[in-house]
Amino acid sequence: MLINKDIGNTDKIILNRLGKNADTPITDLLTSTRYRRKSSVYNRIRHLRSEKYLFGPYFDVNYNAIGTNKLYSVFVFAHYDPLYRAAVLEAMKRINCWTMIYPVRTAEAYLGIYRCNNWNYIATLMGLMDRWGWLKEYSVHKSEHRWILSNPDFFGAFMPASDYQIPTKEELPHFRYETIDPNIEYTQIDLTVLKYLSRKTCRLTEMRNLEYRYHGIRLKYHDLKRSFDRLKNSNVLLEKNFIILPLPLDMSSLFFLITHGRNFRSHLETVAGFGEGLRLHKTLIVVGREIISYFLAHPLLEGKILGIIEDNMDNAKLYGIKTYPSHELAIQSLNDNYFDVENQRWVFPYSRFREELKKIKEKRGD
Repeated sequence: MLINKDIGNTDKIILNRLGKNADTPITDLLTSTRYRRKSSVYNRIRHLRSEKYLFGPYFDVNYNAIGTNKLYSVFVFAHYDPLYRAAVLEAMKRINCWTMIYPVRTAEAYLGIYRCNNWNYIATLMGLMDRWGWLKEYSVHKSEHRWILSNPDFFGAFMPASDYQIPTKEELPHFRYETIDPNIEYTQIDLTVLKYLSRKTCRLTEMRNLEYRYHGIRLKYHDLKRSFDRLKNSNVLLEKNFIILPLPLDMSSLFFLITHGRNFRSHLETVAGFGEGLRLHKTLIVVGREIISYFLAHPLLEGKILGIIEDNMDNAKLYGIKTYPSHELAIQSLNDNYFDVENQRWVFPYSRFREELKKIKEKRGD
């Protein structure tokens, strides 16, 4: 597939700098781009946002440090019977601790990413749909680790050269959350701030306005600022990153890889190193002995990546995702309704979710 869309070198410099450090001072961007006025840089950043190259910034949050019990990232690959496609999608959304639900383009399946304290309950609810005949097969994968993000190099190629060698890392990426004791008791305002920082916005005034617009809740700026400072000083907020795409969203190919290697260290080195110096976005997470990674890249890479990495893997599965347009794709931030502020614990309303699924079944007359 030939894509002629490109941007100028000045925009590439801005994106590369922000991709490596979301807190790059505007003065550094002025020096790098040789613009004379800050307004010129801000205008280019606004333009790159409007072109859908640049999203965020967002904070990486240490979810293991929120409350007395652990939150997991749970990945569900649900291969549905076509007769029950709509029912499966509705049911996956009713299990309302999801953060992303993707329609798979390369199979009759949905990928759901959930964040909850009990991954076994997710597996049980998927098993219920399986017994009802809605699913042909499904798999559930859990992780207690953090996402590792790599933004594109805009001066690199979209596709690796025929002699491309995956760079060897001296250090493995820090894929585990650090064990910390934040020594704070979380309030509802803290949870609201975390919800926005991780997915929507880092601007406190925007948080205040959105809470009032969509929930009718009036929050004071100084309360949000006090909460943000407390969270940052407690090391709950790990780092701030922009999400930067190699091409506008509607031109990029989004696909997930689940890989398993013969040796965990060399496997992680391969997946973490692949793409360095190339124009692609990659995010990975360690899931037991497997690695789940997703790419936003030139569409041609999707068809060739398995051949590039297969020598270093025992097995690999690729799931291409429908990105645009798709009414089935859904994204939301962390659902803070399941945090018990009084007991400082996450809860999982299994009975409620089970009843929601049964209502879908009854409505269908199955």
